[in-house]
Amino acid sequence: MKSMLRLKSQCKNVGYVFNLTRASRQTIQYQYSEYLRNTADYKDQAL
Repeated sequence: MKSMLRLKSQCKNVGYVFNLTRASRQTIQYQYSEYLRNTADYKDQAL
């Protein structure tokens, strides 16, 4: 019984970490696209 509870909490932790990495990955992608857009605007202004 104890091992089942431990397994459950481990699965919970894995799910939490997975959601966390997915959220951070989306944030990184968003920041990168913003960065690209900003550099593109900067290049247009430079030209």
